[in-house]
Amino acid sequence: MIIDRNNALRKTFMQRWISPALISLGAVVFAGSQVAAQNDIEGVSVEVYYISDENDATDTDGGILQTGTYTYRVFVDLLPCSRLRALYGDVNHAFSFSSTEVFFNNEDRGKTYGFEIDEGRIDENTVAIDSWLTLGAATRAHFGVLKSEDPDSSVVGGVNNDGGSSGIGGGLLSNTDELMGIPLVEKDGLFERVDTLFDDLVTAGDNPSTILDDASTGSSFSSNAMTLLIAEGITGNEENNKVLVAQFTTAGDLIYNFNLEVINCDGVVVKYVANADSLIAGEFFSPYLSYPPQCGCMDPDYLEFDPVAVCDDGSCSTVAIFGCADPLACNFDPAVNLNIQELCCILPDNCEGLDPNLICPGFVGIGQAESAYQFVLFPNPADNVVHIRSAALVNRTIVSDLSGSEVLDLRPGQSAFAIDCSALPAGVYFLRAYLEDGSMGISKLVIH
Repeated sequence: MIIDRNNALRKTFMQRWISPALISLGAVVFAGSQVAAQNDIEGVSVEVYYISDENDATDTDGGILQTGTYTYRVFVDLLPCSRLRALYGDVNHAFSFSSTEVFFNNEDRGKTYGFEIDEGRIDENTVAIDSWLTLGAATRAHFGVLKSEDPDSSVVGGVNNDGGSSGIGGGLLSNTDELMGIPLVEKDGLFERVDTLFDDLVTAGDNPSTILDDASTGSSFSSNAMTLLIAEGITGNEENNKVLVAQFTTAGDLIYNFNLEVINCDGVVVKYVANADSLIAGEFFSPYLSYPPQCGCMDPDYLEFDPVAVCDDGSCSTVAIFGCADPLACNFDPAVNLNIQELCCILPDNCEGLDPNLICPGFVGIGQAESAYQFVLFPNPADNVVHIRSAALVNRTIVSDLSGSEVLDLRPGQSAFAIDCSALPAGVYFLRAYLEDGSMGISKLVIH
């Protein structure tokens, strides 16, 4: 029942986002000191590499594998000129991954790191879906690529597999469930590439073998002292600089928070972290490095826009109307729902450096001595009635509350008249008077 529930959740989640087999957390331009300013990370792809079936569950050579277990691969998409240098956890930023169920570790030939997997053994039982971390490589002779970007066929699963302990005819890892996209029997996401950089690989601090070794059974790893590093950095395959960093197999729901070191296009080492807290010089927060992803409205044309969302959840609903919503400004617009105060022109002496003749043509502001069309309100503050006196006819008078909502709309056609305010609650209002020459004046009105 647990597996069925998790499978249903996954199916709903994957269909909700981009595709059944690939959650692609694409690039977004961010602003603010908390968010990655370097943009070396263009996105992260979480691929459903495989889903185990009843045949896979028969194998005992590789250990217990439940039907319906998912294998995920995580790829970091870098700028073409950037290189991935390290996965790490430090005192301020834990490197962590976990699941609501244990991680599957192949008991026969499983390893802690993908670059340790014997390329000659991936045709045996369930070795090809072992859980591990890596810097690019999926075996000692293969780099990992998305199945959709695999340039050749497959050496994994089906007739390429030995059938496991039960000698299953046709081999294991042959499931064709549409939720995992391309079946392993067609594309295995392996690309032959032997890289001598791994001769200089450094591992230090806490060892993830406590969770990812062939004899390990666990569901959570977190470290504030862990390093997996290639000093010169590593790139993905050819023009698509997508670097494989992990493969996880679990019947549960996957969670992770990764931290990366990247050598940027200028040769400078930059740190990207999954947690925006406690940032220091050289560190940048990247929302791509957490899973499940933070989803929200990704369209800046909507009020619901979330600048750190990396996937769209359909929450965009209110189109943003930019402008001045300050009732004191001559260019006040009651339709505006996203106020940009710098656009507001508040006469006579505060127009934010803007030209009032361009921003508010024909406006007549209160207290401008040069205006022939001044008007006054009295008493102000008022109780029930406020009187208006103007040097010109007032064609229309609008009283608005602080939200910009109109509460009175009068067309007096006079230069001296009274307004009944007895129905208005006590508070601050703004009165706009539209004069006969087309100009407009505004004043604050206080009701007791």
